[in-house]
Amino acid sequence: MFKNVPPSVDLWKHQRAALNFSVKHLRASDEACLIRMPTGTGKTGVIACLTLLSYAGVSLIITPWANLKKQMISDLRENFWTKIGHGRPKGEIEGLLPSNIDDVLKNSNVKVIVTTFTTLSVIHRTFPQKFLELSNHIGLTVVDEGHYEPAVRWGRSVKALGKKTVLLTATPYRNDLKLFRISNPRKSVFQFTHEEAERNSIIRKLAFHALPGTTNLKSLCVEFKKFWDNNHRQLPASNPRAIVVCPDAQTIREAVATLSSLGLKTLGVHDQFRGDEQANGLYRYVPHKSDRKVDADIWVHQYKLMEGLDDDRICCIALFGPVQNDRKLIQQIGRALRRSKSERTNATAILVSPDDYAVEKRWNAYRAFEVDSELATPAHFRQVVDGLLKLQPPAEYFEGRFRQRFRPDDIANDPQVTIAPSVLIRKVSSTFDFDNYIQECTDTLNLEDAIILGKDWYGPCMQDDNFALWVYAKLSNSRLLERESFYEIRLEAHCAVLSGHYLVISDTSGALPVELLDQHTSDLGADVLMRLIDGQFRITNVSVNSAIPFDTVVRAANLRGHNLANIATSLTDRVQICRSATGVSPTNGRRYVGANKGRVRQDLSDAQKRIYTLDTFLQWAESVSSVLANGTATNQLFQRYMQTVTPPDRAEPRTISIDLLREDLELSTMGGVGVRIENSSANITASVTAHSYNCTFDFSTADPDQPKRIAVKLNLRYQPTKGRFWFHPAGETLSVRKAGEPGRVRSLIEYLNQNQGLILIGLKGGGMVYQGRDFYAVDYNYAERALINRITQPAVLACSTEKGTSTQLDQAKAKKDAAFPDGSLFKAIAEASSRLIPFDATVLICDDMGSEGADFIAADFHSKKIAFIHAKTGDDRKISAAAFHDIVAQALKNLAYLSRNPEQPKGAKSWRKAEFWNNTGVSSLLRAPTGSPEGDELWEKLKSEIIESSDAELHVILVTAGCCDIVKLREAVHDPKARTAETGQLLHLLEGLSGYARQLGVGLTVHDVPFKLTAEKAAAKEVEKEARRVAAAAKKAAKKSTTKRDSKAPRQSKRSK
Repeated sequence: MFKNVPPSVDLWKHQRAALNFSVKHLRASDEACLIRMPTGTGKTGVIACLTLLSYAGVSLIITPWANLKKQMISDLRENFWTKIGHGRPKGEIEGLLPSNIDDVLKNSNVKVIVTTFTTLSVIHRTFPQKFLELSNHIGLTVVDEGHYEPAVRWGRSVKALGKKTVLLTATPYRNDLKLFRISNPRKSVFQFTHEEAERNSIIRKLAFHALPGTTNLKSLCVEFKKFWDNNHRQLPASNPRAIVVCPDAQTIREAVATLSSLGLKTLGVHDQFRGDEQANGLYRYVPHKSDRKVDADIWVHQYKLMEGLDDDRICCIALFGPVQNDRKLIQQIGRALRRSKSERTNATAILVSPDDYAVEKRWNAYRAFEVDSELATPAHFRQVVDGLLKLQPPAEYFEGRFRQRFRPDDIANDPQVTIAPSVLIRKVSSTFDFDNYIQECTDTLNLEDAIILGKDWYGPCMQDDNFALWVYAKLSNSRLLERESFYEIRLEAHCAVLSGHYLVISDTSGALPVELLDQHTSDLGADVLMRLIDGQFRITNVSVNSAIPFDTVVRAANLRGHNLANIATSLTDRVQICRSATGVSPTNGRRYVGANKGRVRQDLSDAQKRIYTLDTFLQWAESVSSVLANGTATNQLFQRYMQTVTPPDRAEPRTISIDLLREDLELSTMGGVGVRIENSSANITASVTAHSYNCTFDFSTADPDQPKRIAVKLNLRYQPTKGRFWFHPAGETLSVRKAGEPGRVRSLIEYLNQNQGLILIGLKGGGMVYQGRDFYAVDYNYAERALINRITQPAVLACSTEKGTSTQLDQAKAKKDAAFPDGSLFKAIAEASSRLIPFDATVLICDDMGSEGADFIAADFHSKKIAFIHAKTGDDRKISAAAFHDIVAQALKNLAYLSRNPEQPKGAKSWRKAEFWNNTGVSSLLRAPTGSPEGDELWEKLKSEIIESSDAELHVILVTAGCCDIVKLREAVHDPKARTAETGQLLHLLEGLSGYARQLGVGLTVHDVPFKLTAEKAAAKEVEKEARRVAAAAKKAAKKSTTKRDSKAPRQSKRSK
């Protein structure tokens, strides 16, 4: 099946060695093999000979990008064979797309099929039958540049083909081996080093030139112009070209314009450039090297020329921005190292950059690494871990305990690790397969430098039908080092439990098979997750997000209290989304639920953590899944916040906010220039495609001397079947690094999709918002009902006045009455039998002295309770916003006395039994224990023993009659048609007072006392009513008389008219 390439084929020695290695390995083993060759050393020739001369069957070649696929097809059809002077072998070479797979498979003349990682993954996921037909059709798989992310996704598709596989790469890395289970690198890896390629004059050597001055773009262009004028004739190629690397599209535009103005023939390439910009030297697609219309010597780009441009005239690389990833830097340098047959002897390629970028040190580190092939194998890190364990004694006293050395070989019998009940919970779909999860999780761990411990390096150390456990060591570099390395090793664990319809995952390092979870599981939704904090829990912590997608609001808040259920609700709660909550239960302990991310954590003491074994964790995971499945009702507290609703079939977004400030993130352009966000909110516009929308956010570079604006456009698509919005690139994006994850770089698009709790989308109509993959409805009814529930209708006699009529007051003054007038609110408040005070008040003060803190102050020192009581009557209009405004204003003004405030009520001096209210016989100190202080001393006692006490109970009480009818308010809440301006004002007045009282820890109660008009007002009302009746009758009679006269008047004839 595999034969050696004939000697007549003109190949380099190392190319033939690579082919011989491949043929020998493919004949003897089904395990994948890897060929490492630097850029410019003929990887394409190895692929061409292997697929068209060595292997007799049909081969599938997979490349990272469409442009590399196109180039590969051209090279295999003609370019390579012409270059070596060999006739083209028989067999057609065809590109593969989902749309032409049937035609390609039916064509018996096709010898080599070329596709991309993305195409293969799409066919695998979307067209499984076609994927099976493709697998049956081919016998060999060749992966070009097999280090591209997301490797788990395309790696799964390649492995699913089940064919012999050859990987080729230019930049060595141990994870190239892990993905395809290459367990013995000495047998399965061929390496041709950079040092060998240089020594054999296969590629050029590299020199470095520092650009003086700052990293200012204009200065860089001027200095590069000087360098080019002085050095380009000494470069290897007779007509040399240079590649200039810039951090973003706008910088490319400016660099092309500046370099052109300096007299250099320059073009720029970027995905954002339009077709009509070619006149200015700006191209969207890379021009072909043989295009005679393109005579530019300087080619400027961001990432389009990293690979696939095999032009030996390129012999200079200039960095106008930092390249953060060293593998990308090596790939970029590789573009300038390809030799030609006619170049200048002993000339070197040159890399030009500012000194600050320290690229020469990075290049030398790569050269040192690349020479030692053992460093590029997964066994190296495993040896480090094994070596560390061997240095430990078999037993020792460590951190207060006698401990035995960890035993990796015994994990299958005794995992030895504790599994913390801190998990991600997902709902599995009908397509979920636990075995697939195990395979993909293993790949994910391997690609993140996890050293899986136990006997199986490529699988869990323990597993059953419904659970799997991986124990692994995670090696990272010290956070204190930028260019040097110092290993830091942590022992980690990943445990997955399948319980019914739920997948419960614990991973101590956050490693997850994201692609599989997205395809075969779903979020539970906030309403379901919050079942884990039911009515048994006392909720102590709640984190909320604002549902108003503007920059002018407080984006989020964390609320904390002994029992948040005891704190009054507010109308503003109904525009808050509950992001997370923590509660305490007698039976379940302390539990945290993060609604946006599906996270659940059981807080444990140190003693509990030490005994939380695998079996304990499995039992806990089963119990949590059971609660979710049983549909347990959530805690009533969550009803005060916005509620989730069913995702609509059509969601039309209008505004969006992204909260990038919540987490410690480092944002930069894909070229590595740091940026900061300028506006967190933006308007959304519809695109021409259904369910597709666009928005733009402004960022600026972090350079304080020369900040530059960068507009980042995002495409947002609504997926009705999944009930979610999903971001897609719509131009240049940004890279995101999170604190604590220095080696993990994600695009802004990827980060937002994975962390949708950071986004808030307002929908058309304003009645619905989207956050954390849930839709929420704006509904104030619950909060308004909660406000109205603070209003009671006490069983007391009807009242007509606040303090009494003027006649009653005159009589009380004359007689020095010791009781308040009958029918007054004051009398009802003062009588203990009315129960308007919610405790047995041993102190009752009438503070109605013209400058009062309240109409009444009630207190009890023993139970540490105090109430400020305010009274007000209306005029029998049921709802009187004006009267209610007066009493609320008084209560708001005097709430300060119930806080830790040095002021005292101005009337406190009059709180004495010998002082009387309104010149009557009613003492201002109505009730007090024997020996109780009076006046200022009484206030000091109330303040020190009650108000400033940690366990005091504080109240503000409004006692009303004739202005706050609870029946009318309930009608207004339940029926929008019954709502009037007066009811709306009253509710907002009550909300304002409730909110202020809540901040001070003061309870609010409103008593709606039955109202009865006084005799005088009732008589006056009857007189007024009679007058209106008479006026109406007179008006009716006058109208009738006029009608009668008109009917008797003679009519004019038509002729007289």
